[in-house]
Amino acid sequence: MADKETTPEWVSKLRTPELRAFEEFFASNLTRARNLSGMHFELVFPSIMENWRLKIMTQVIKDGVIKKVMGNETFTPEFLAEVDKRMQDQEEEVVNFLSEGARRTLDRLSKQKPKFAEWLRALDQASVMATWSAFETLSADVWTFAVNSQPELFATKVLKAFNEGAPEGMSGRSIPIGIAAKYKFDLRNCIGDIVAQRIDFTLPSEIRKAYAAAFGLTAAVEDMLRSTDLKQLLLARNLIAHRSGIIDSHYVERSGSTQTIGEELVVSTEDSARFIEIVQKIGTGLLAIVDDAINPPAVQQALMLPSSSQEPD
Repeated sequence: MADKETTPEWVSKLRTPELRAFEEFFASNLTRARNLSGMHFELVFPSIMENWRLKIMTQVIKDGVIKKVMGNETFTPEFLAEVDKRMQDQEEEVVNFLSEGARRTLDRLSKQKPKFAEWLRALDQASVMATWSAFETLSADVWTFAVNSQPELFATKVLKAFNEGAPEGMSGRSIPIGIAAKYKFDLRNCIGDIVAQRIDFTLPSEIRKAYAAAFGLTAAVEDMLRSTDLKQLLLARNLIAHRSGIIDSHYVERSGSTQTIGEELVVSTEDSARFIEIVQKIGTGLLAIVDDAINPPAVQQALMLPSSSQEPD
């Protein structure tokens, strides 16, 4: 579970305790994907930051308003404080300096050593895999949990929507004895697991259909599940998983990529950021929808109201 101190600000206040646990794991998985995407920048930032700091120190020395060193040749506290203050005041310039410096450094190292460029692509592609995994896992686990928790509310509706492809003999009214035996004839907490066998949570269209059938979808979440960014993420994930990231005609046709067939997929920093952002938004949206379905806000509000039978203070 994600450490409380590192839990992102976007993690919401869900009413269902179990969903809060899913959300924290989701946040942790996305943090891992984000770290993979930015790791190569972090590796070169320290040296670039040191260059910037030396630049600021030179400015302070030239100004000559603060004593630089003490008797033992160490910097005075006042001098270091002024350097830190100026770096904070120039934060926007620092960020730009770091970003541009990191890009130039990484480009130079990639040209000097082709193997280094392969390592960078491996990190970017690992970020894509981690991002998609976070999305797929959350979608499947939250859906299954919710249907398991209240099958009388959700299971029948889903079986109707997926009836054509349900396991043999399974319908909205019956479950084959073989499936029941697998769960030792105690189906109270596993209807979601059984129905989920029919749903392909690797496809956004199936996820959209499953959530719409069980809980209903908001227009915003449905639009995101149909978004170009999610489609591009899935195409990139499949290319990496099944073709080791080597561009093929299928990927070019479906993605509109301008890369040449036979080249290794290049995932830009901007691409990674977009993929993580869309997955974060969809994930939090699905969690909110399920939270409202399990614990409707109106019911929760009613439970919080004081009972009419209570004596006034």
